[in-house]
Amino acid sequence: MEAILFAVRTKYKDVTHISTEELASWLDPQDNAVSAGLSSDLSNTDGMVPESQGGARDQEAKELLDQGNIILLDVREEDEYNVSHLENARRVRDSLNAEEVEELLKEVLKPFNEKEPEEVLKIVCYCSLGYRSSDLARKLKTQIDKVKPSTSLQIFNLEGSIFKWANEGRKLVDNYGNDTTYVHPYNMVFGMTLKKCLHKYK
Repeated sequence: MEAILFAVRTKYKDVTHISTEELASWLDPQDNAVSAGLSSDLSNTDGMVPESQGGARDQEAKELLDQGNIILLDVREEDEYNVSHLENARRVRDSLNAEEVEELLKEVLKPFNEKEPEEVLKIVCYCSLGYRSSDLARKLKTQIDKVKPSTSLQIFNLEGSIFKWANEGRKLVDNYGNDTTYVHPYNMVFGMTLKKCLHKYK
């Protein structure tokens, strides 16, 4: 795994990478991860949550303001996400274009438009090992530099992503919200970095 992590850091030098230990220290004490939106899946045609959800969306936005300042973005395919993901993580397609990234950022920041978070808002992207999530982190950072939102933001890639997180025995949930230890291994090559006993394809 170390060789892959080094390759990710080298390819994405402009992205801030954080360790699983650091993310765990942010999440565990207050359990303050937020999903920042009604949908945990941005896999529809335009990658966005439908606007028709109206008042329910506004209520959720109010609730999110009380839950913390960390947004988790899971940058994997639906079948991977359904096996397991970090609790409260929101799934995002890894192939978002510039316009979709702009819409994603607007959607993520919408709950904070009326009330700024008390601390810097942290967006943490993860995938299997860090390639897809680093790419999204880079796109988000580029968009933030372009639009300069009023909310203070920090963008991170989770180093080692869900494979390292799972190998360390940290908390995961399945598509029904139940605790699980299993993770989709993505493919045979990358799956070699995930403990064999944790493999599950569906």
